[in-house]
Amino acid sequence: MQTTSFKPVYLSLLLALLLQLLPWSGSMLLIRPEFILLTVLYWNLRAPHLCNIGTAWFAGLVMDLITGGLFGQYALAYALTAFFAVTYQRRLALFNQWQQAGYVFLLLVQWTFLLLTVAVRLWRGGIGQPTVTRRRGTSTTRSPRARTAAATEAPALRRR
Repeated sequence: MQTTSFKPVYLSLLLALLLQLLPWSGSMLLIRPEFILLTVLYWNLRAPHLCNIGTAWFAGLVMDLITGGLFGQYALAYALTAFFAVTYQRRLALFNQWQQAGYVFLLLVQWTFLLLTVAVRLWRGGIGQPTVTRRRGTSTTRSPRARTAAATEAPALRRR
């Protein structure tokens, strides 16, 4: 295996970021691959001394900023996926292409499971969980912050 410099690693990560930012729509949105994760996994398996778990964590933070979701969700999933990729990196070199593709597929399934687990745990924990309240025959969906604001404004409105 020949040595690789930092330049192709980070240029490919930048290209993957640009591909991730493309405006996908319709059925293409459903089959869009995770370009950044696939690129990080490739470089983790090809050159783990250049693209390591820290790089995966940083790429996950970038994805968290792009998606606007929970900060750290993608970072955790990317870092754990990169950890499992690097753990079996030397053994994977002995596999044929189909076995390697199966291993990457299992890593992607594990990544999806991690994202769903974090989302479900936080949903059940009450962070950002919307509640439905009824007032005078109308139903509105309110977040916990909106309920708190409504509770503090209601006594002031009654006094007027």
